[in-house]
Amino acid sequence: RLPGYESISHYHPLFFYESMLNLIGCILLLVIGRKYKDRLLDCEIFFIYLIYYSVVRFGLEWLRIGNWKVAGFPTACWVSLVAIIVSVSIMVYRRRRLRRQNKPEALPSPPAEGVK
Repeated sequence: RLPGYESISHYHPLFFYESMLNLIGCILLLVIGRKYKDRLLDCEIFFIYLIYYSVVRFGLEWLRIGNWKVAGFPTACWVSLVAIIVSVSIMVYRRRRLRRQNKPEALPSPPAEGVK
């Protein structure tokens, strides 16, 4: 046992929590993939998975003992935050780019009177 935790007899079963949350995530992704298949862009299920897993990992890291910390914050939480921000940013960027590509071109304005 880690120093300072010798007297604690029970710990959270983090592997079980993570397994069950991953199973729920799998079911959730399958439902999203089928229900919104016409509206999802390529690879969006992957980015949704990254967001979901990062949220799960962020929550579970606070229950873990003896983890590395940077600025008093578990390192895995920093990585999770970066993954969430990058995934959301990529999804927003791709949707905005697609919307711009599908926007109809502005019609040219008619020539002014007297201009030939």
